[in-house]
Amino acid sequence: MSTKPPGGTRDFLPADVRRREYVIGVVRRVYERYGFEPLETPAFENIETLLGKYGEEGNKLIFKILRRGEHEASGEADLALYQFGTKTAKHYFCRHCGVSPFTRPRLDPSRWAVNVRCLDGVDVKALPVSAFDGEHWDEAAEALRAKMRKPPAA
Repeated sequence: MSTKPPGGTRDFLPADVRRREYVIGVVRRVYERYGFEPLETPAFENIETLLGKYGEEGNKLIFKILRRGEHEASGEADLALYQFGTKTAKHYFCRHCGVSPFTRPRLDPSRWAVNVRCLDGVDVKALPVSAFDGEHWDEAAEALRAKMRKPPAA
C-alpha cells in the first residue's frame, strides 16, 4: 500500500493548515457578522459534461467517486454554498481555494452568473465592464432591470 497522496492532490503541513484555518475563521466571522448562515450541501456534476472538455490530460485530473449502482460524480462536492442577508442569492465557493465559480444572483435568481475567470479561453480584458452601485443596491438593480427591458437600439 502506497502512502503517497493520489495524483493531483497534496498533503498540507501543520503550519499551512493553521494558517488556512485562521484565514477561514476570519472570513467566517465576517460572514456571520453580516447575517451569513452556513449551509453544506452535496453537489454533483454529470461526468459527461466534463470529460473531453480539457483533453486527455484534463480527464486524468477529474476526481471520480464510483459506487455500485450510482452515477459518476466529480469535484462539485468541494463547493460550499453561502447566502447573505436576504438569502435570495446563492454564492458557491470552492472549499479549498475560495474562488466563486458561479452564483444564482439576487437580481434574477432564475439565472446563473458565471465567473468567466473560471472558464478556459476567455480573454477577460476584452469583455465589456458595467458599473453597479452595490451601496444603493435596490435602485441600481431597478435601473439595470429597466435597461435590460429596453429593446436594443437599431
